[in-house]
Parts: sequence; structure tokens; C-alpha cells
Amino acid sequence: MTGMSDAKTPREEIPLWQYCLFLGASVSFLYILTNYDAAFVLDDTRYLTGNPAIRSFHPLSPGSWRHVVTEPPTHYRPLPLLLFAWEWFLGNGSPVFFHIAGDLLHAVATVLL
Repeated sequence: MTGMSDAKTPREEIPLWQYCLFLGASVSFLYILTNYDAAFVLDDTRYLTGNPAIRSFHPLSPGSWRHVVTEPPTHYRPLPLLLFAWEWFLGNGSPVFFHIAGDLLHAVATVLL
């Protein structure tokens, strides 16, 4: 014997609310996994593929930012349109990037709620 006791050190228990946050974010993210190979549908044509302000967006061009928020296709939605423009720019117009970004935003919203 080395003189050390065989007693186990107590582990900190993870609070239930942290398990719930993790579970909620995981379920919301995993639920939409089947959508990654889906194409653009419904109003995506009007807001994304058919919107020159979204397709020509470049973050270093101030005129590009103004064009996205001041000339929307139908009604004024500056934050979603800017997010769409960034997603188009970063993902090079790939629907997969839009699905991943949307899923991550849903997971964050689930955790925050």
C-alpha cells in the first residue's frame, strides 16, 4: 500500500438544464440533416437566385450592402436579406451552405429560448 486512500473523488454533476440545452440543440440540428442535398424551392427564387443584389453582394463594397437592404424584391426585410447575401457570398450560391447556416441558426435559437 502506498498510503493513498481508495476513496473516489466526487465528480461534479452536470446540471439538468445543461443536458436539456444540449439535447434541444442537437435534436434541432439533427432533425434537418436530410435537407442538405435539397435544392432551392418556393420563394428562394425570388429572394436568392433571382435577386441580383444577393448574387452580386461583396462585403468590401459599401454600395453592395446598401443595394441589398434598400432594393428588396417585395418588402423590407434588411436582416434576413443581409444574412442571405452573406450566405451566398460565403457559400458561393450553394444550397448546402444555406441549409447548414439555417440549421446552425435554429440550434442557436433553441439554446437561447
